[in-house]
Amino acid sequence: MRRYIIVYLILFIPGNAFAQIDKIVGNWVETKCVRTDTLDSGRDELNKDWKAYTKGYKTLDPKKYTHSYYIIPEEEDKLKLTITKEEDFFWATDGKKLKEKIIYKPDFKEYLITIKQYVGSYSYIVKYDAETDKLLFLNYRYEEISSEFERKK
Repeated sequence: MRRYIIVYLILFIPGNAFAQIDKIVGNWVETKCVRTDTLDSGRDELNKDWKAYTKGYKTLDPKKYTHSYYIIPEEEDKLKLTITKEEDFFWATDGKKLKEKIIYKPDFKEYLITIKQYVGSYSYIVKYDAETDKLLFLNYRYEEISSEFERKK
């Protein structure tokens, strides 16, 4: 009996752990996103040593110099993603100009996506919330929700 339990644990438990991430495959629609504004005090701080901030030597404390708030995007502004699985990574595409890989980063122990926006590119941790059946993009530095997606029916 003990042998059967060990075989069961070896065969079925790892499969369940990896099957969890496959739930991100499908069509997703952005329902809310976070916008962050730099406060006047943050702009003053940036202007004191502009080169150090733009080159990444210094960073602003987000709790002290920024204000973040949720917005619900208009229908035409919502990001609509289709996520498909390849061998060891995922593709996220909007069917227009966005086609990015979602890859596993061992140093973060998370799946990450990098999206080019405006003048730079931003990396997000990709998480699936099984309780609410929502896909979350988290800011990789602060692990705060940046975008929330619902499954498109």
